[in-house]
Parts: sequence; structure tokens; C-alpha cells
Amino acid sequence: NGKVSVRFDLIEGSRTVSDLAVLKQVSVLTHHHLQRVEVVVSTGTILSVPRGLILEEHS
Repeated sequence: NGKVSVRFDLIEGSRTVSDLAVLKQVSVLTHHHLQRVEVVVSTGTILSVPRGLILEEHS
């Protein structure tokens, strides 16, 4: 179902406190500023592209 449960346990002396968080799994995209851009993915339209941004198609 795309969800993961993460349990947090904090122990201090004889006292323990726990919490549970349910998180939705998503893809993580990372990019280093020295890497060349190969693909630009956007949910906007071409009308929403900022001025000065040049989009090139690579195959």
C-alpha cells in the first residue's frame, strides 16, 4: 500500500517513551549541482516555465 511504519523509542534511565509514525513511501530524487541536467520533469505547462530557462530534449 506504499506506507511504512517507523517506531521511535526514547529511553532515559528507567523511563521509556515510544511513538509510531506511518509514512507514505515516495521516490527520492537527488541531484548534485555539478551534475549535468539530462531531463527536466515538471507538473506545470510550458506557459509556467520561468523566463530565461532553456529546455533541451536529449535522447
